[in-house]
Amino acid sequence: MPAAGHAQGLQQWYNYHDSAAHATPQVSTLFPSPLHKIKQPQQLPADLYTKNFGFFCRQELKMHQAHIPFSFRLGSMEQCDMLEQKGVK
Repeated sequence: MPAAGHAQGLQQWYNYHDSAAHATPQVSTLFPSPLHKIKQPQQLPADLYTKNFGFFCRQELKMHQAHIPFSFRLGSMEQCDMLEQKGVK
């Protein structure tokens, strides 16, 4: 009788895995589209670049905006211009 019980168990296993309720999920449910993760672009704030300036850079920017010809430098003017890539076309 063990052979009959084994055959019946195999038949139940096949019936279970062949049924529509336990069918393999569709590919679209296994790998959802990444389009749902795309966010709408947001406008960047106008001061994004300047709000992260250091103290001396902020003070120099304020002076340039007030048309005061003053600059803070550590080193010669030529060296600072070279490091800041000023005058390079």
